[in-house]
Amino acid sequence: MVNTKAFQFGIQERSYWERILDPEYQAQRAAEKQAKETEQRRMVEQYKEQQRREAILSQSGPAIVEIVKGFDAYERPTPAKTSEVERQFQEAFPTAAPGEFRNALEELKGMGVIHEVTSSIGFMGARETNLHYMGG
Repeated sequence: MVNTKAFQFGIQERSYWERILDPEYQAQRAAEKQAKETEQRRMVEQYKEQQRREAILSQSGPAIVEIVKGFDAYERPTPAKTSEVERQFQEAFPTAAPGEFRNALEELKGMGVIHEVTSSIGFMGARETNLHYMGG
């Protein structure tokens, strides 16, 4: 009796290399590799964004909250105008990056800690915004 499986090794090996060298298979592998790299880049960017958010909320966020609370601490609370809060923030953090105040404020608003309200029409139709501490 002849063992027929003894002669199939070469056939299987050729089919393996044919599959590996097939342009369609190579294109599929390249697409999978590209998708994997894209997902890794997205995860790195997401991690960096999370780190940036945590840095904002651990440093800038509490400072903004304290400034806004300071306006409510008087016997007659005055509205915490956004421009005044930003000025005080820049005085407290002179090395803060441009736009850091606005980024931190947007994060605090998104979390519901600070609420920004547009005031009535002021001098020459200019509108101010006021910040209110909502807790949290």
